[in-house]
Amino acid sequence: MQNGSERTADRLSGVGWIVLGGGVIVVSLRMETRAHLGATFLTGPGFVPALLGGALCLLGLILILRASWGQVEGFLTRTATTSDRRALLALAMMLVFALGLVGRVPFGIAAGVFITVFIMVFNLPVGSQGALARLTAKAAATGIVTATLVVLLFEKVFFVRLP
Repeated sequence: MQNGSERTADRLSGVGWIVLGGGVIVVSLRMETRAHLGATFLTGPGFVPALLGGALCLLGLILILRASWGQVEGFLTRTATTSDRRALLALAMMLVFALGLVGRVPFGIAAGVFITVFIMVFNLPVGSQGALARLTAKAAATGIVTATLVVLLFEKVFFVRLP
């Protein structure tokens, strides 16, 4: 059972998720559809983000309702596990990618760097310098190949302009 301050925090978090989801929906509705190529909103680049924004709104509403009914276990009272710390680290890395790299450097480079660093961080520590060199090479190769394929697929196949 939660105390009053935890319930208030959950309600405010729910409102935050609803606002974020609403913002995602608004931005997705403004995305170019390329109607001259026969695309509709359902086949355009804004459809999936609109669905995800809707999901965020729905989950925010559920969080508010559950906090109001008192059926949520106390997240704030439990100790952080390794899984929690890894999730927060992943979230921080994604925010650096989305807010710090995208739009400031070419998308392919930003994606390649992000993928490489992500693989490195979540596969450390390694036993030896040789293992570290192999991990670095594999992570860099994966980052370069994945970023190249993503850019080509989105720009050439789906006609989506990447930032």
